This record gives sequence, C-alpha cells and structure tokens, in this order.
Amino acid sequence: MKKFVLFILPLLLFICAFKVNASLKLSESYQNDSKIEWLTFEQAIEKNKTNPKMIFIDFYTDWCSWCKKMDDNVFANPQIAEKIASDFYAIKFNAEGDQMVNFEGVDYKLDTTGRRPAHELAQKFATVNDRLGYPTFVVLDESFVSLKAFQGYKTVDRLKQILDYYGDKETYLNKNWIEFIQEQTGEN
Repeated sequence: MKKFVLFILPLLLFICAFKVNASLKLSESYQNDSKIEWLTFEQAIEKNKTNPKMIFIDFYTDWCSWCKKMDDNVFANPQIAEKIASDFYAIKFNAEGDQMVNFEGVDYKLDTTGRRPAHELAQKFATVNDRLGYPTFVVLDESFVSLKAFQGYKTVDRLKQILDYYGDKETYLNKNWIEFIQEQTGEN
C-alpha cells in the first residue's frame, strides 16, 4: 500500500501542477495573442479621464469555447483590432475571476452564492434577459453608461457592424439599429 501511495501521490501532484500551469497560460493568452490592447477595468477608467472614448468590454470565462473562437477568429482580425483601437478602450474581463474592482465607489467582487460563480461586475453589465452567457460584449459610452450588451459569438462582419454603429456617437444617437443596418446593406 505504501508503494502505491508513494507512486500515486507524485503523479497526482504532477497532474495538478500541469492543470494549474495550463490554466495560467490560457489566461495569459487572452492578454497576449491579440493585436488589441486589452485593458483592465481600472486602466480604462484612468485612460478615459484624459482621453474619453467609448468602452468595449469582452466578458469571457476560461472554459468558454466560443470565447476562445472569438479570440482566434474575430479579435485577431486586423480590421476589428483597428476599429477597437481607434474608437474604444477595450477591456477583457474574466466573468468568473476573483479580482476586486472599484467602480464609482462600489467594490465589485466574485459572487459565489449562485449555482455558478459570477463576478458582480458581469452581473451588472452582461446580464441579458436575466441570464449571463458567454461571450458577452458590452458597449459603454464615455461616462461608463451601458448602451447595449450582445451575447454569443459574433462573426467579423457582425462585430464590425456593432463597432461601426457605436463607434460613431452621431450614428448611434441619431439612427436606430435597423436604419443603420439597412444603410449598410442597401436593403429597404
């Protein structure tokens, strides 16, 4: 029995260390693989003080396969990266992360009371029809007022439309979404 324990214990430790290392690399890849300058919530607040811009938040989770596909197929696209860089501050936010965020004098943290943990900031901004889903993209104006949350995978073309609409204040203030899409596609 002792030989068995001496064999199994190091094996289990190795497997756990490998999983933790893989998880850390996955989180780092969200920050490093994209041409988009992803900011923390606090960094976006600071930058916005001196140069106000729209805010684009990508709420993701480490286990979300569609979030990874967005990173690989959409956020890596040069047109998307360029549009976000010119008109938005981009925030990549782990909706199940345990970071504390102070926003407008309120501390937001991970809420573990539900069936699945969810960060209170994700609950505040990314809830659509009383549910959280991932990925969820949220557009905030320069004053950090939420304009719209979009749940689910978006193609390059669809995300570009969203960024074009909200990236130009005159457009989203003076046209509704349907009018904008009709102009873009030439449909009536």
